[in-house]
Amino acid sequence: MSASAGEVPAPANDRAQRFARDLDALTVADPAAKRSQLWIRLGVAAMAAGIAVPIIAYFISHNTSDPLVQRDAVILALTGVAIAIVGSVVFLRFSLTNFLRFWLARQAFDMGALAERVTGGGRDVEQTAERRGISTDLPVR
Repeated sequence: MSASAGEVPAPANDRAQRFARDLDALTVADPAAKRSQLWIRLGVAAMAAGIAVPIIAYFISHNTSDPLVQRDAVILALTGVAIAIVGSVVFLRFSLTNFLRFWLARQAFDMGALAERVTGGGRDVEQTAERRGISTDLPVR
C-alpha cells in the first residue's frame, strides 16, 4: 500500500510479512525441497567422482607396461571427464532453477507493488483515469 501525503509508510517488517503471504499465495515451491536438494548433491558428487576417476586412471595407466590396460585406463579417464561434465550440468540446472524461481516470485511481488503505487493504493484503474480526465474507451473504427 502506498503512502499518501499524510500517511506514514508501512514498516519494512510488514512488507516482508506481506511478501511471505504473497509468496505462499503463488504456491512457489520451497528451494529446500528434498528432490531438488537431492539432485544438487548428486551433481556435486558426480563432479567429485569425475575428478577422482581420471586421477585413478592416470595411476593405473602409469603402473603397467601392458598397452591393453593403458587403453582401458584412457577409456576410464574419458568416462570420468564425461561424468564431471554431466554432474556440472545437473548442479547448475537445479541451483539456477531454485534461484530463478525466487527471482521470478520477487519480480511478481515488485510488479504488484508498482501497480498498486501507480493505481493509487489498489483503486480501480478506470476510476483513476476518469479522475485525471483520461478516456479509457477504445476507439472504434
